[in-house]
Amino acid sequence: MSDIALAIEDNGIAITVSGAPGPTGPAGPPGTSGVPNGGTTGQVLEKASNADQDTRWADQASSIDYRKLQFLIESGPIEIWPHSYKTVVGGAFPTAITWWTDNTQTVKIIEKLIVRNANQLPTSITYRVYSSDGLTVVKQLVDVPTYSGVFETALSRTVT
Repeated sequence: MSDIALAIEDNGIAITVSGAPGPTGPAGPPGTSGVPNGGTTGQVLEKASNADQDTRWADQASSIDYRKLQFLIESGPIEIWPHSYKTVVGGAFPTAITWWTDNTQTVKIIEKLIVRNANQLPTSITYRVYSSDGLTVVKQLVDVPTYSGVFETALSRTVT
């Protein structure tokens, strides 16, 4: 049997019910927390799509801030890899800039690939961020500029 107490207060009515707990209810449907099982030390949780609760574990490099990507390719990732090594292909009009973990050039960190038209204007610029194995691309950003003469008027960007 339950005890019911009724109290009238200045700001309303308070009802208190006390007694033995009722039976346990049925289990609800499984929920989704948005945090998948797994992940390893150093990985971060990132959105896998625009859908709610769609997340995945990823290497830290795949969560790079794209605003910093151009700075990294130009200045180098020296904070993380103090012995990093830069290669440039193409001379005055480069077609590839690659940063490696060291001068053995076996493990890529980040690279910028540039496709140019006959006037040497970039028709596409691809930025790639590599996982710690130096082979697997974990993020890719492709910029495609539009020109009016030699002046860039628009830029479309695709991130994969």
